[in-house]
Amino acid sequence: MKEILLTQGKVAYVDDKFYEPLRQRGAWHTMLRNRTWYAARVEYAANGQRKVISMHTAVWQLAGRQAVQELDHRNHNGCDNRLTNLRPATRKQQSQNRRKRRGSASHFKGVTWFRGKWRARIGQCYLGQRMSEEAAARLYDEEARRLYGDFACLNFPEST
Repeated sequence: MKEILLTQGKVAYVDDKFYEPLRQRGAWHTMLRNRTWYAARVEYAANGQRKVISMHTAVWQLAGRQAVQELDHRNHNGCDNRLTNLRPATRKQQSQNRRKRRGSASHFKGVTWFRGKWRARIGQCYLGQRMSEEAAARLYDEEARRLYGDFACLNFPEST
């Protein structure tokens, strides 16, 4: 694994074999999108059109992989562009892999406080209420794993 320095004091991680080809393409900068930092660069076409190229897309192409509409970072780090961290995903799969919303009462994804108990739910599907926040989070994880498989963003990923 190699590091490519970006702006904003950030670093992108890439596989050794992609390091030189990516560096030869020019300078990379950071781009903040939906609370996640990504590595990107700007290219200009002959007609002056500006195009933003994401480093994860460049890595996917350098690997000779088939072009896809969306790529997902398994570990939620948009600057970790190692091939093992990238996977093709639909918009729906990416939304399933989202982290917990900011500002909620709970420390866990899929858990809210309701009438003196912790409630677990996925989307509009009510899963049940529990006395402890952690128990509700584990209930969410069980159902998320069943529904979303590899794309489930779990509260306790180590207990898979």
